[in-house]
Amino acid sequence: MSQKFPHTILVDAAYIERVAFNLTVNFERMLGRRIPPADMAQWLVCIALDGGVQPASGDVQVVFIYPPSAPALKYFVPSDFARDINGKAFKDDLAEFSIAAYEVPDITTADDYLLDLTREMMASREMTHLMVIGDADNAALMHELSRIVSTAPSSEMPERIVTLFTMTPGTVRGVREELLGYSLMAAMGIHADEFRG
Repeated sequence: MSQKFPHTILVDAAYIERVAFNLTVNFERMLGRRIPPADMAQWLVCIALDGGVQPASGDVQVVFIYPPSAPALKYFVPSDFARDINGKAFKDDLAEFSIAAYEVPDITTADDYLLDLTREMMASREMTHLMVIGDADNAALMHELSRIVSTAPSSEMPERIVTLFTMTPGTVRGVREELLGYSLMAAMGIHADEFRG
């Protein structure tokens, strides 16, 4: 995997699909309207901003991992990993985003694959921003992700910012945390003014 990008977003696709499904069901009931699939490009821009990426600070690499049983997303557009997502790119005022999608190999689990990719990214001297979206419902995974990103030698890359995304504040300790729900709501077209009575 290329490490020439200063910013990388690592995504467990099965987890974001589950979160997007739950948000869709809950907000359709709450708001009394259909919630459209999340705009993938808008969501990735929001994640990059939440992760501290600044305009004109370099390109963003996005890496999705997905199970063989789910080669496409249902709650995002575009959705098909092989046809619509892998190898694609888009440019925004923030940066150019280059996207790759990898099927989780049979010999490992999605959690272990994500941990291996996180270790690989943390070893890159070029990395200044790393944003990781793993299964935040899995306490053991989040603990290990926290350990990996917090024990890396900070003296070598003092300006590096690593962000773990969760759905509940305080899920991780000792590392930078951002809430995943806000970016997904924005990408689904859910606005704060809809909640005002």
